[in-house]
Amino acid sequence: MIETYVITTIILTCCICIPLAVFYIYCFYRLFEKLGFEGWRGIIPFYNVYLLVNKANLNWWYFVIYAVCFAIQLTLTNEAGFSFLLGLANFVVMSLIFYNLCKKFKQTDVITVLTVIFPCFMVPYLALSKSCVYDDTIKVTPNAYIDYIQTSTNHTEEKKEEKKEKVNFCPECGEKLTIKCKFCPKCGHKL
Repeated sequence: MIETYVITTIILTCCICIPLAVFYIYCFYRLFEKLGFEGWRGIIPFYNVYLLVNKANLNWWYFVIYAVCFAIQLTLTNEAGFSFLLGLANFVVMSLIFYNLCKKFKQTDVITVLTVIFPCFMVPYLALSKSCVYDDTIKVTPNAYIDYIQTSTNHTEEKKEEKKEKVNFCPECGEKLTIKCKFCPKCGHKL
């Protein structure tokens, strides 16, 4: 009974996992052709991530973070919690890469978010879709969505400061007024 279970598992693994792996390798091959590289460069581990970091116009140290975390993960197989954090760091680096690449492929925000969260499903879309055309002239930030988050919070802080600094003056006498005044306290003019 156990032997039948093991044989069935091996057969299912071979029938499902191997074709999926071959398909994913083919998708990376095609993605790298779209990026302007020779396709074989997309299937070499670490080198493909290095090229993706460069094509996504990210800072070089994102590749270093990815490589160091991956190497430490391989050596610390017994430390589940620490290994999870390192895997999370690699996921963040890959999400930054795919965020910028989606912007350069002129994808909508929905497709960009889906690619960041589910790259295993969306890389085939980027690689095989005829509507996805890479444009290297599109400017992206070297920190991807991290810069976007920082600039959006800076804009909201600037808007708050503008509201605080907004000062009204009476059109009759020129007296400085608070925003909520309905009448000028000096001359009584209705505002």
